[in-house]
Amino acid sequence: MWLICCLQVEIADCMQTLFRGNSLASKIMAYCFKIYGHGYLRELLNGLVTDMFIAAEKHGLSYEVDPARCVCTRLTC
Repeated sequence: MWLICCLQVEIADCMQTLFRGNSLASKIMAYCFKIYGHGYLRELLNGLVTDMFIAAEKHGLSYEVDPARCVCTRLTC
């Protein structure tokens, strides 16, 4: 990946065109961030989100932001 990024810098016309969304380097970087970031975020947030939903279910709360879609009587902010 380092080689691809270096080549992208060498062939760029100007600084503003570096790593645009349609370049190979930016597509590879986005794919890597998606693969590695997904596991990291899942590990980081899984316990917190699970605890939030367990507490909401236990206390009859809802995290729905649209009151028209909420079936509960209490909303959390």
